Parts: sequence; C-alpha cells; structure tokens
Amino acid sequence: MKELNINKNIDLIKLINDISPKPELYTPSDDKFWDDEYISTQMLAAHLNPNIDGASRNFKTINAITNNLINYFNINENTNLLDMGCGPGLYCEKFAQAGANITGIDLSKTSITHAINSAKDNCLEIKYINDSYLDMDFQEEYDIITLIYYDFGSHYKNNQELIIQNVYNALKPKGYFIFDVLTTNFKNKKNKLNNWDSFEEGFWNKSPYAILSKTFYYEDETTFLDQYTVVTENNIKTYRIYEKLFTSNELEEMLKKYGFEIIEKWADLDGTPFNENSTSLSLVVQKA
Repeated sequence: MKELNINKNIDLIKLINDISPKPELYTPSDDKFWDDEYISTQMLAAHLNPNIDGASRNFKTINAITNNLINYFNINENTNLLDMGCGPGLYCEKFAQAGANITGIDLSKTSITHAINSAKDNCLEIKYINDSYLDMDFQEEYDIITLIYYDFGSHYKNNQELIIQNVYNALKPKGYFIFDVLTTNFKNKKNKLNNWDSFEEGFWNKSPYAILSKTFYYEDETTFLDQYTVVTENNIKTYRIYEKLFTSNELEEMLKKYGFEIIEKWADLDGTPFNENSTSLSLVVQKA
C-alpha cells in the first residue's frame, strides 16, 4: 500500500480526539456519507448484492418479507403504500409487482436515481422522492407505510417520535405502519469493532486509506455506536452509525402516545414468530 504521509498532511490532534474518547451520544458524523459521490456508489453496490445482509437484506430475505406482507395485507391495486428509506427500490418493486400504488422516499440521490431507472426498465409506475422522511408532510394519503431493516433505531429519540408523528399524519384512518428494530437481546450477539486496517481503495475511499473501526455501547440508552475514522493523505473523517435497542414495552408506550395500537409482533418481517429471546422485533401497528 502507498505510504500515507500522515505527519505532514494530517491533523494529529483531530485524529487523537476522534479515536480516543467515547463520544457523547449522537455526536454526528463529519459528513453525510450517503451524499458522498464515491461512498454512495459503494452503498448502492452493497444494496444490490443479492447474497449479503449489507445496506439491504439479501434478496432471498427480501422476497420472504415482501411475500409475507403482500399476503398478510392482501396488497393489491387498491393499496397506497409508502416505503420510507427505500434505497434503490428493492421492496418498492416487489410491492408494485403486486399491483400496489407505491411511493418511495430516500436521502441518497444515487439510490433514488437507480430506483427510477430500474422502475422504467421494468415497466413499473413508482413515484420516488429524493428527500428525508423526517421532513415529509403527507396528510392521510397511505394505507400502509413501511420502514424496513432497523432504520428506526438509527435515529435519536426526538427523531423517533418525529417519525411516528409523520407516519401518523401520512396514514389514512385505520392505516398500518410496519417497521422493525433490534431488541435488547442483541446486546450479547453484537460483533464489536476495535481494529485498524488499511486499503489501497475500498468502501470509504477510492484512494489509499487507513481506518479505525470501533464500537461503543451506551448502557443507559441501550444504544450501540459503530464509529469509523478514515485517514487519507489529505484528511480525517469520522463516520458514526447508531443503533438503539428496544424492549417491546418501550415501543408500545411510545406508539400509544401517538395514537397507534400494536396489531402484530414478529421476530422478523418474514413472519417468524417473536419470543422473549428474539434479537429483533417487527411490528405491525394501526392508526387509531
């Protein structure tokens, strides 16, 4: 690997400050990596890899999830469905093939561009929006809203409640919100990071870089942080990905506060039954 001239070009004080102390909970990343031209293409490639649980679930699991939801809700041409955090449209296309009227919303321009082109190639009418679902302002437009692959837990509490309020507003009366989270059982199964590595090029940069990957756990908030500090010849950037772990009672109280009733609990959105040892929880909740 090309030697990194760290002494001349890198702010070592920033490096030490980034990698040494445990950051305050929900300290943001240095950059929004989903907007980075290079990283977003790497994310898209991970979404489209059919065999791994990366940016998206593997395609076999996506098929199982969409089949379960299509059958459970009898999704058809009379169904208006919004997929929040839709990425490149993998779930949207499955629901559209069942006849539903689909809207997908996602922050990544790269993913949305792919989704639009894929829908055209497959002759599917899907509306895609390149924006944050935190800012959406729909009013009683949808029968079903989905937020899939633990995205809910990546937000801090105020934004979790904002999501629930936005979903409530966007749903028709008696509409359904479907989402999944990791439970507190996941704490003992989490693969914790604490290592240096280096690459000629890779996920985080197209030029040579070193990376420190480190995991922190916030006991009081039952929240993990996976932190990635990327060192190139010219700069340092730290990216932080949070995941809140929930109990069923915790979610039930939050949802009830905003007018939702839990209708169904699964361990996974493919319909796997939930039990007290499950590391994930999938909920079907209904607007009052």
